[in-house]
Amino acid sequence: MNGSELNRESVRILIIKPSSLGDIFHTLPAVSLLLKDYPDAEIDWLINPAFADALKYCPNLRSAIPFPRRELGRVSSFIPAFFRLYRQIRAREYDLIIDFQGLFRSAIFGWFARSFRFAGFAAPREKLAKIFYGDACIVPEKFIHAVERNCFLASHVMETHYTPHELPPLQIYKNAATQAESMLQGIGIQRGEAFIGVMHDARWESKCWPEDFFVDTLKALLRAMPELKAVILGAPSSFDSAERIVTAFDDATRVMNLAGKTDIPVLVELLRHSSGVLCNDSGPMHIAAAVSTPVFGLFGPTDPERTGPYGAMHLKFQPDIPCIKCLKRSCPECEEGELPLCHRSIDPVETAFAIANKLNSRS
Repeated sequence: MNGSELNRESVRILIIKPSSLGDIFHTLPAVSLLLKDYPDAEIDWLINPAFADALKYCPNLRSAIPFPRRELGRVSSFIPAFFRLYRQIRAREYDLIIDFQGLFRSAIFGWFARSFRFAGFAAPREKLAKIFYGDACIVPEKFIHAVERNCFLASHVMETHYTPHELPPLQIYKNAATQAESMLQGIGIQRGEAFIGVMHDARWESKCWPEDFFVDTLKALLRAMPELKAVILGAPSSFDSAERIVTAFDDATRVMNLAGKTDIPVLVELLRHSSGVLCNDSGPMHIAAAVSTPVFGLFGPTDPERTGPYGAMHLKFQPDIPCIKCLKRSCPECEEGELPLCHRSIDPVETAFAIANKLNSRS
């Protein structure tokens, strides 16, 4: 069955993209493309439960099917977790399944599901995944960014032409927007008041610029822009380090800590309110891009052209050094206690001036 034959009044689609947080927001534009042709389609999404709240921004969502990655990774819980997920996947017949994850484990569960058509990438992240696809999509090399690759796959399925373009921001989730505005007022930021969001954490050690870098950059930025404030955001695990950054400032009304105090939708709406976001390469960086907030991203081991913030409005800071884009989770060249060369090669004051110029040009 091809895209033109999906002519049921209510097309049933299973999206497979369990993680990570940034990857889910990279996939939402592709789902929106599908819904342009099939506005009444019903979407089920196989997802890591930790990120299920992100699907509040998925139109036409019928259900989030939890992918129990931890249970599947343990011998003691593998069998019950496997059969529980198998039964959930088999409970409904789909007109279309798309595996945007491209791993063996994602592909095999897609294969277990009952569907007329199962599509995925011809060059998935794990080669074995391809054997399960009835429709393997070859993405042209010119489509580098993950958003473009996902959108091309969706267009391929629907047999429509794909041309990259600026994406409209995510629709506002009203309950979360109300909570976000209340949180900002609680720390003294009124509606329309300018502030920069700061996310200093990331999953890889090599992606995490040191706390001192954020302190020095913010001090220079706040001197250059006396009306600007800063709000540190992030996961609960980053709360203590966020507090250390906050205590480096004498004026407690200009740098505040909301790390660990939000769920995903409230984080989305806080980032939407932000004038810009200074961050490491992380999942929330892609949320900021998805709500059309300028990102000021720091890049060392990864390639910002492939997995950086999508769109032309962003600033991407990456030094020109031989070991850049190494894709190492920790720096193999560092002595114990030494900062990676990429972290030492971006000047915080120069970064602050570049951010100030960008913010001033938008005001």
